[in-house]
Amino acid sequence: MKLPETFAPTLKTINERLSADSLSAYKVCLKLEGEVSKKDVKYARVLGYMVLYPPSSNVLAKILEEIHSCGGKNATLVKLGKFYVDYYIQGFKKHRTKTPASSEHASRPSFDKDKGALLAVLKEAPQDRRTAKKQALIRDGYRCVVTGKYHAEIPASFEVDEEDKNLVDSVFTQCAHVVPEATYFDISDKVSQAKKLCSYGFSVDTVLLTIS
Repeated sequence: MKLPETFAPTLKTINERLSADSLSAYKVCLKLEGEVSKKDVKYARVLGYMVLYPPSSNVLAKILEEIHSCGGKNATLVKLGKFYVDYYIQGFKKHRTKTPASSEHASRPSFDKDKGALLAVLKEAPQDRRTAKKQALIRDGYRCVVTGKYHAEIPASFEVDEEDKNLVDSVFTQCAHVVPEATYFDISDKVSQAKKLCSYGFSVDTVLLTIS
């Protein structure tokens, strides 16, 4: 997928490059930035930059819809910005032993619907890369999900279409994490902290699915 071309956010380029709907939403973010407290400014800027640099046109449409749905209410816009910081941006930050506390936010209907389905299939992550790779290989049929190539070492007990394997080739694959490994650590534990980890884990997943 080709990402939209980026540009320096000057007043001239913003007016030239943004559609009327995007410009309207961006002005809402600018107004919010000038009216909220210092600690909430970052949430206004996050929303503004998501309008300027969306991953795709579909994501942009979703962002614009959510900004406009706030009706210009600063408190609601701040909650929306905080939601994306906590459950989207935070998912790509390096884990430093602590997990963001689960916040009481007004979830959107689509978020609530997807959350139940994700919770049903979410499993605790293995505690080391070796186990993670082994589980991923079994899950994906000993194939790379990106290239389709087979893993170079496949157990004899696993049935493989040799013709297909020779066609796509085989390589030594490596395990990669889209979001931090620790996002899913200890989610099966029944203590309070584990419940927060579990909530955070499927919240990150849901947001990524919603705007991907």
